[in-house]
Amino acid sequence: MSLDINSTLLSLLQAEEAKARKEGLGGANPDHRGGLDFPYADPNDWSDGISFDTNIPRLPDGSVDVNALLERLRKILYYSNQGDPMDFNSQLDLVAFLMNIAGVWGELNSQQKGQIDQFLHTPYGKSGKSLIEQLSPDMIESLIYGYFYKHGGDKKGTEEFAKNLIDKLGELLGGGADFLGPLFDHAQQIGNTSALDAWMKQHIKNGKPDMDFDDFAFLQAFKWELEFSMNPESEAYFNEIRHNEIEELTKNVKDVFLLYILLMMILVGENGDLQMQIGGRGNLINALTKGLGALGKKIYSQWTGGHFTGDSVKEFFENLYKLEALCKDKRFGSLQDTVDKVFKDFFDAKNGITVKDPVTGKDTTLGELYQKIQSGAAGYSWDTMATALNNLAPSTQYPPVTPPGYTEITNDMGTIVNAVTNVSTVQGQIMQNLEGINEKDLALLTAGFNSVTNLNKIAVQNMSAARG
Repeated sequence: MSLDINSTLLSLLQAEEAKARKEGLGGANPDHRGGLDFPYADPNDWSDGISFDTNIPRLPDGSVDVNALLERLRKILYYSNQGDPMDFNSQLDLVAFLMNIAGVWGELNSQQKGQIDQFLHTPYGKSGKSLIEQLSPDMIESLIYGYFYKHGGDKKGTEEFAKNLIDKLGELLGGGADFLGPLFDHAQQIGNTSALDAWMKQHIKNGKPDMDFDDFAFLQAFKWELEFSMNPESEAYFNEIRHNEIEELTKNVKDVFLLYILLMMILVGENGDLQMQIGGRGNLINALTKGLGALGKKIYSQWTGGHFTGDSVKEFFENLYKLEALCKDKRFGSLQDTVDKVFKDFFDAKNGITVKDPVTGKDTTLGELYQKIQSGAAGYSWDTMATALNNLAPSTQYPPVTPPGYTEITNDMGTIVNAVTNVSTVQGQIMQNLEGINEKDLALLTAGFNSVTNLNKIAVQNMSAARG
């Protein structure tokens, strides 16, 4: 990307991480989303739900600070990749910021527009498409479908939101910001009245949405993670952006002293990325502890406590499903196999744990029993499952008899709790290693800037001596 030399130093300083991100939205700059109520998610067990400042950064003279704008855009993307890959709000922030960029398109000169276009059209992955082309379906679905779920299946409100979104994107696109094209096209595709009406009919059961907003946000964040946040092609994408930045810098800046300063400022941005990686490891440990770890311990406690009732066994099976869903988070790595074993114990109709069917008295699996309860088969209820699990527990006779199925499940559940602890320990070590690298990085930056300061001081002294 070409750099405006007159504003670069100030721009990069303004783009520091501490200023680029904050809780919530707002600020003095106008919001070009047209008052649209984006369905932001609250903090949850798998994400802190951070939102970036999506306003347009400006220079002291009021003009758009394009370099800071591009750095903020890159920070939003990088945070989604390294800071918190399961943050649903990152998708919404990206759309909001792109719309706000389009809203000031008329204020930019051709060189500035070229900088932004070059950034937004950096190829992503083997497809050769831009990142916006790749991710527009996810982002638009998170907006329109997210509005539907957040507002309890409000059909009329969702249709109005989709129409306003399409109209606003079309208006901004008409102002020359062609990069909004993929967002506009997909909004038209899924947000037109007939398509949206058909989708809502499929997702309303007994007059209510088929899931709550938190579940939708989790699934969309998981999809975003697969498409972008944890996609191996993302690293190459960010490397390409930095490569282009340095290449343009060395090509256009002929003053060696200024080039050195600008390269140092790029290193400051890189250090911000490193700190974001450290924060990302912390977010992962929190997700492991608050989400997967806490749920794993709860299920283990419910199991070993025994004495199930119809209500408690229903909650137990719901928690098993939550555990299996959380483990789809690719950040958890090898934990998926561990949880899959427990899930198989309870839900596999053919290969699950064998028990006595309380209704027929014959051998069956917990999975088959579960299917009968779910299908409403005569005589089967959650009380039936409670009886089966209680019969699977160790007997109270002396000496006690422990069915092998009970021991197998207990061991598998204990493995989950231990595995979460082990993964947290490993992530903690990685975070410590990154912190060590960060200390060396900061020392390098300090030395670099000190050398610039000392050189400037010597130059001033020499000039004073020459005048004297």
